[in-house]
Amino acid sequence: MEDTGIGISPENQAKLFQPSTYSTKGTAGEYGTGLGLLVCKEYIEKMGGTISVKSTEGQGSSFYCSIPHEGDNPYPI
Repeated sequence: MEDTGIGISPENQAKLFQPSTYSTKGTAGEYGTGLGLLVCKEYIEKMGGTISVKSTEGQGSSFYCSIPHEGDNPYPI
């Protein structure tokens, strides 16, 4: 998933997937709870996958997730 929003500083990228809530205003000034990416991380990891982010302030963010193929997944859906 990719966007062209405000981007995320390296300091804040380190906080995104941590168990404490973290949130800032979005491009349109909207607020979030800070739980969305944490929930995504938990689900993806339960399926044996990974999630990561690459972001540049002022240019947007890209989020990547990888989930093993069903035959390789220790927790099949």
